[in-house]
Amino acid sequence: MKQFIVLITLIILNSILVSAQEVVVSANVDKDTLSLNETFNFQLNINLPRGYTLSEFNLEDSITTKQFEIKTEGKLDTIVNADKLLVSKSFVLHVFKEGKNTLPNIPIKYQTSEGEVDTAYYTPPSIFFKLPQTQENKLAPIKNIEEIKTPIPWELISIVAGTTLVIVGLIAWLIIARRKTDEVIVEQAPEVITPPHEVALADLQALKAAALWQKGEVKDYHSQLTHIVRRYLEQQFNIAALESTSPEIMQEIAKISVLSAHKQSISQLLNIADLVKFAKATPEADLHEQLLKQAETLVLQTTKTTEE
Repeated sequence: MKQFIVLITLIILNSILVSAQEVVVSANVDKDTLSLNETFNFQLNINLPRGYTLSEFNLEDSITTKQFEIKTEGKLDTIVNADKLLVSKSFVLHVFKEGKNTLPNIPIKYQTSEGEVDTAYYTPPSIFFKLPQTQENKLAPIKNIEEIKTPIPWELISIVAGTTLVIVGLIAWLIIARRKTDEVIVEQAPEVITPPHEVALADLQALKAAALWQKGEVKDYHSQLTHIVRRYLEQQFNIAALESTSPEIMQEIAKISVLSAHKQSISQLLNIADLVKFAKATPEADLHEQLLKQAETLVLQTTKTTEE
């Protein structure tokens, strides 16, 4: 009997621990039916266990469809508890299509504490939009179409025929005149393509001169810095870095031997940018310049190695 009680207790504890490690995503709306010119609130809540990392995602592109329009957008709120991370964002939306409208199921990508990348989904809510019935909305009965015969005046026929002859004659004259002239061949200058490393170095210098983080624009600074590095990796090594999450980029970098020496610096740059964007973290002041110098070193060293 004691062994049976111990077994039941272990099963209950195991189910509690497993549920605590799950990523829970929920979505809700404040109305289920709308009328003309009404809006509704849509809120997305994401519960992450401790040690999990939320990857970058774009709610605006997913919500803006033919049925919905974003009127106002709330800030991305983050609440950190002892064992949970709660991320939420709200929108005020407008519906265009009459009838039942189901909001899109936005995939939420995250990374577990063991480094595994996974995706969570939720049950998308629906909202019903109904136009009011008015006298203007009712269709009038269709009447029989009567054919109206109108005689064509001879004066109009003469004008149309004369105009047609003039146009045909003008086209014939242009064709003959074109044949008598020599064709002029215009050679287009070859397109000058700037190498990826030159573009990256120029952009890094421009970012440094802008002094964004010194002005308090820390999020814009790290967004531009990671965009420069992502674009360089994509153009120089054919990695889809602009459309991939940070963990996905690191998986591709592990396959390229030239980047092995820079794997740690790239990971640090991407992770800090994600923390600034999603967790509203504020790095130390000297870390801003350090990350920019690491980016310059990455471009200079990997470009030289690739050319050799």
